[in-house]
Amino acid sequence: MDRSLRRLLEYFFKDFLINQRGLSANTIASYKETFKIFTPWLIERTGKSNPAIDDLDIFMVLEFLKHLEEERGNCGDTRNVRLAAIKSFFRMSYLLHRDTKKTFEGIMFIPFKKTEKPLIHYFEYDDALKIIKSINIRNKLGFRDYCIINLLYDAGLRATEIAELKLQSFDSEDKTLEIIGKGNKWRKIKLWPRTCQILEKYLLKSRSTPRPLFKDYLFINQRGTAMTRSGIFKLCQKHASKPKDLRKPFASAKIQAVHSWRHSAAINMIRQGQSILEVKIRLGHASYETTARYLAMDLTINRSSMDALVKFISQFIEEQDLTIAAEWNQKQDVIDFIKSL
Repeated sequence: MDRSLRRLLEYFFKDFLINQRGLSANTIASYKETFKIFTPWLIERTGKSNPAIDDLDIFMVLEFLKHLEEERGNCGDTRNVRLAAIKSFFRMSYLLHRDTKKTFEGIMFIPFKKTEKPLIHYFEYDDALKIIKSINIRNKLGFRDYCIINLLYDAGLRATEIAELKLQSFDSEDKTLEIIGKGNKWRKIKLWPRTCQILEKYLLKSRSTPRPLFKDYLFINQRGTAMTRSGIFKLCQKHASKPKDLRKPFASAKIQAVHSWRHSAAINMIRQGQSILEVKIRLGHASYETTARYLAMDLTINRSSMDALVKFISQFIEEQDLTIAAEWNQKQDVIDFIKSL
């Protein structure tokens, strides 16, 4: 095969990552971002418009990593993500060109930088309830947001997992949800009774009419297309900012609102006495190390709050709330019909 960087990158993204490694679309997108930065830097560094694999060595990769941190201001985590993409590319290059063994081995030995683990921000039950109650469910978009946040609080999904849910993912009879997580890993979880009822009502009354290409997606935005990861982040941050009478440490949780709901789901499970294995499976963690972080926290909670949480999990939403949402939707259907004439 041609030893040029352009030809190797073409094979890397169009065949190797998809057919040989089976990586997810999100991982491939991350790798593309790396090479959108690395390739122009390399062209400028070598003075060649189309460098070859022979123009690269371990010292050049180390110089690029230094460039990321010192000139682009990237943190250690971002630097490690870029390094992972480069290592994957050189792994493929070595399979195709065995004479690159020395360079390949050198790059494989470049260590990932040790970084600090981020703090775990989560919503206590009282604050979570205030956010949920602050959502206006009198319109389709409001009820959709209400549905998404209840689902986050129950299942602890990632933003991407929410965005990629399909209609067939939810089984209303079995009260389960099928999820495709990181690395295309499949898991199936049981949902709370209230979450199932809210999802059923959303599908019956509040789901916007999707465009043909997006008819199979569970959550639809106002343009008739599937919800996006960034759209879910924005709606979570918007609703997390509404209540004004929340505890002071709460501000930090709003910064990463989606992941704060994810952490809240894990902490709720541990407080109810569920095992680390159960938490790991429900949240789709790749390793026990990730899940075990919750055990280092002070998760004490008073009895009344715990009883209130259990009641919240098992209850069905009030019929008056559902009636309000249904009445609005009937009215909106009429307005939409008039506009279509």
